[in-house]
Amino acid sequence: MTDSTRLISGTLWFVLAGFAASVFHRERERPATRGTSLVWAAFAGLLVLIAFLSLTNFGNELVDELRKTARTEGWYSARRPMQAKVVVASTLIVVAGYAWSLIRLGSRVRRYGLVMTAFAWIAGFTAVRTISLHQIDAVLGAGIGPLTFGKALNAVGVLLAVSAIFLGWRGAGTSQKHVA
Repeated sequence: MTDSTRLISGTLWFVLAGFAASVFHRERERPATRGTSLVWAAFAGLLVLIAFLSLTNFGNELVDELRKTARTEGWYSARRPMQAKVVVASTLIVVAGYAWSLIRLGSRVRRYGLVMTAFAWIAGFTAVRTISLHQIDAVLGAGIGPLTFGKALNAVGVLLAVSAIFLGWRGAGTSQKHVA
């Protein structure tokens, strides 16, 4: 990722985090949604983390450092099974957390289901991409021209975030009798 792409990406995630924080604030002010407003605080926090990772390239630098260490210590070729297990574990944790969250939301799932879906998608995709298993990197890098599978999946995350924030903003302004 080039410096300008990282800057644009990080800025986009920070802007989305700001909007998510504003939805949190609006939800926090309403007695009917005060208890569940933390969904939006957590989402805003995730988006800030993603923005930080985009702007600093910290995740890639950490993976590169681990790769160098694996080479110098002689266990580079043995790391793949461990990475595969971490990918599977990360995916299972995100899916289980997502399912648990939807169950806990109960009747409020209509109001918070999309933000939870965006959260799970972005967290899961970022975790798997950061683990950087070569086979996954190859799939994410495949595509036609400048559009890769990884960019398309990232765009899905952005679209989910934008949609959740838009609907959250609209929903935060509704009266109590319309709260799902």
